[in-house]
Amino acid sequence: MTQKITKNVLDSRIKVFTDAVIFYQNLFNLMNWEICIERHDEDDARASAYFGTWEDGQFNSGRIANVCYSMDWISSKDLTDYEIKQTAFHEVIEVLLANLRIYSENNKYVISETTIDEEIHSIIRTFENKIFPLIESGIKC
Repeated sequence: MTQKITKNVLDSRIKVFTDAVIFYQNLFNLMNWEICIERHDEDDARASAYFGTWEDGQFNSGRIANVCYSMDWISSKDLTDYEIKQTAFHEVIEVLLANLRIYSENNKYVISETTIDEEIHSIIRTFENKIFPLIESGIKC
């Protein structure tokens, strides 16, 4: 069982997670996605990302994603801001790669090689325009 933290610490951690999700959504130019941040009371994972539904044999994403944090995880005693931000980063990357996951996981979705290539290059362009300039400006990995 996790040790309790104060409400102020919990609220602060939720704000760090929320702010980080929004920051990374902007960094990776995912403004065509509506990202809803939610809490999960019963979840084994630290956080998770969900997107889209199948309706009448058709996939409907509407480019809406739910990024959820686990209450057990975010209220754990020794959690750091670094870990919270890293987890938010991970979930936003899940959104960035959502279409590739959707295309590959469901055989109901008939997709062309051209569509896959377009999605791959959309991701590459995002990295070229957002990550490459950071590396070139001297930020060390």
